[in-house]
Amino acid sequence: MLGYASFETEQMFAEAFSNELLTYVYDLPEEIRAKLDILANGNPKKCTLQNLFRILCSWCRISEKKIVLMIDEVDSATNNQVFLDFLAQLRGYYINRDMIPTFHSVILAGVYDVKNIKRKIRPDDERKMNSPKLSQGLYFWNIAADFNVVMSFSKEGIAGMLHDYEEDYLTGMNVSEIAGLLYDYTSGYPFLVSRICKLIDERVAGGERFPDKASAWTGQGFLEAVKMLLSERNTLFESLAGKLENYPELRQTLYSLLFGGKTVVYNMLDEATNITLM
Repeated sequence: MLGYASFETEQMFAEAFSNELLTYVYDLPEEIRAKLDILANGNPKKCTLQNLFRILCSWCRISEKKIVLMIDEVDSATNNQVFLDFLAQLRGYYINRDMIPTFHSVILAGVYDVKNIKRKIRPDDERKMNSPKLSQGLYFWNIAADFNVVMSFSKEGIAGMLHDYEEDYLTGMNVSEIAGLLYDYTSGYPFLVSRICKLIDERVAGGERFPDKASAWTGQGFLEAVKMLLSERNTLFESLAGKLENYPELRQTLYSLLFGGKTVVYNMLDEATNITLM
């Protein structure tokens, strides 16, 4: 996952984007892989958006399948000019797709204000015309929009998973107690539930204080896993830290709540309030 907000130059962006493709696209044609290698590791003079797009167009031209580009967390880079230039070129290539081979579709997914990107990547004259082509070729998914599926685990759901684990390992744990602790500490947030269980299974069990799984799957073993969780670096904590960096108003609101003990009046029209709730 690229941190789009952090790129200061075209070279940095082209290098990082090329590295992402080389890492995560397993069936890249060899000639495309070789060209991306040059951008990812090589000559600064060649690390430009123009050269990157030449390679992408070559890939789209020779591919037997249609290629769809999906970019997540784009709202964190709404003020990054390099990234906006990249999106503007994507849109330009799509509009001219009858003459230039390009991606079949481009999907941008964001948490909060992805819709604002449309205003930043289209020309001023098109803004005034309010043309239906304003977002042509760019599909915007705002995952903060209404979404009624409950994603968190319930206490009963956690207990069900622990029962399955217990059938395999016979630890003798008090399933109801451990499920209650997991839910109380995490509110059922899937990453935290899974991470704590993984820590108990793989790191707490077998240690000096908890020599086996039976001793690890206890209240004390659970608390030991929580300490490990809070002292480690993981993708969730890094993502949360990134949100604080990208949204200064969120950082200030949370600081006021947690360290100042201030009451924040709910205002549905206030951006900082909405981001904090989310």
